[in-house]
Amino acid sequence: MTEAQEEQLCVLLEDAQQQLLAEIDKALLACSTALDHAARTAGLHNAQDPVVDPQYLYAVLHQHCFEKLHQGDAEVARFVADNQNALAEQL
Repeated sequence: MTEAQEEQLCVLLEDAQQQLLAEIDKALLACSTALDHAARTAGLHNAQDPVVDPQYLYAVLHQHCFEKLHQGDAEVARFVADNQNALAEQL
C-alpha cells in the first residue's frame, strides 16, 4: 500500500468512526426517550427528570464494550483499563 493509499484509508476509517459514534449517541438518546415515554405512559414516572439518565446507558455500553474487548483475558482487560485511564487523563 502506498503512503497516499494509507492516508486515504485513515481518512475513511476516521469518517466511519465519527459516523459510528454519532449513531451510538443517537441510539442511546432514543433509548432514553423511549424509556421515559414508556414509564410515563404506564404511570410509573411523572417527574420532569428522565427515568434513566443517558449517562447510565453510556455506562452499560461501556461495560458491554469492555467485556467484548477482553473476553475474559485479564491481560487484555488491564490493557484496556490502562488505555481508558490514559484517555481520561488527556481529557
